[in-house]
Amino acid sequence: MAYGYIYMLKFKGLDQVYIGQSKVPNIRYTNHLASMRRGDAPKKLQDAFNKYGAPTIELIVECDSDEEMNSCENEAIQIFNSFNDGLNTKERATSGGRGIFGDKNGNSKYSNEEIIFLVEYILENSKYPLSK
Repeated sequence: MAYGYIYMLKFKGLDQVYIGQSKVPNIRYTNHLASMRRGDAPKKLQDAFNKYGAPTIELIVECDSDEEMNSCENEAIQIFNSFNDGLNTKERATSGGRGIFGDKNGNSKYSNEEIIFLVEYILENSKYPLSK
């Protein structure tokens, strides 16, 4: 069994593609679709979804480590020219967007609204309120 995969999102009627990586591609694909349906996917993907509908996913490489996933994703982005003439908004693999939360992180489990709600809830219900 592979450690992870490099995948391609393809829209019927569009030659441009999106390249990504995931250890669980079916969940990542579901997250992509949810983001596009909410209207908060990265601009290139959102525009393609708005015009062409839901993409299909194609697994293109099996990988055995994080390093191999990053390397293969970078190579696939170059091969398919998915940054300059495609749907990727970053030129290189970003290893899951570490340090970026919410809608700007394509791998985030939570939307900006959910994160804001949670932080406000914690602050309002904290046993130890922040000093002003």
